[in-house]
Amino acid sequence: MIYKNLVIAPHADDEVLGCGNFMLKNKCDVLIMGVGSYVNFKGDYILASDKMKEIEACHKFLGVGKTFIFSEKEGHLDSLPEYEIVTYLDDLLKSNYDRIFLPYPSRHIDHRVTYNAVMAALRLREGKPQEKEVYLYEYPFVQTTDALTSGGVYLPCTLLELEQKIDAFMFYVTQTKQKPSPLNPDGIKTLAKMRGMEMGFDYAEKYYLHSYIL
Repeated sequence: MIYKNLVIAPHADDEVLGCGNFMLKNKCDVLIMGVGSYVNFKGDYILASDKMKEIEACHKFLGVGKTFIFSEKEGHLDSLPEYEIVTYLDDLLKSNYDRIFLPYPSRHIDHRVTYNAVMAALRLREGKPQEKEVYLYEYPFVQTTDALTSGGVYLPCTLLELEQKIDAFMFYVTQTKQKPSPLNPDGIKTLAKMRGMEMGFDYAEKYYLHSYIL
């Protein structure tokens, strides 16, 4: 059976950090909730047009099917009415995706807004088949998983596969940071190694199961 997969990301890079290994192995569509211009932590002005080029290159490398961009409100998703976000997601989910991947809520406002809106859009609706599998994926700032302590689902990966995931992330030049930030090759490898050790593998991605229809 061929599954239709949708990865939903608050920002361009979250989809790779959380699901890069899965995306390399499975055809996925990707929705990015916000792509906008902003001033980063170093005081550099990041143009949305530059980020769009990064997205295009990264998704081509990963073999992404369709890429959807919801808004330019990067870092300010909470400024939008929630009904507007949910209405957009309702329409997108009419495509009847089998698997949905979304970020756990964490403490970042865009992640919380994304999580809440997607949960609303996944409600039971008459005439629409329910998604077969829904997973929450990790954001590297693992201290923000809070109460997510069970329902672990692991996808093992080899060193070569991990290096391909890192290669995909490195297309996001504007998002890469130096240690001790985890948003760099060393941080990605460290988290993958930790998740692998939890289940006896060299490396792995970890997801949290939200719902599964047998």
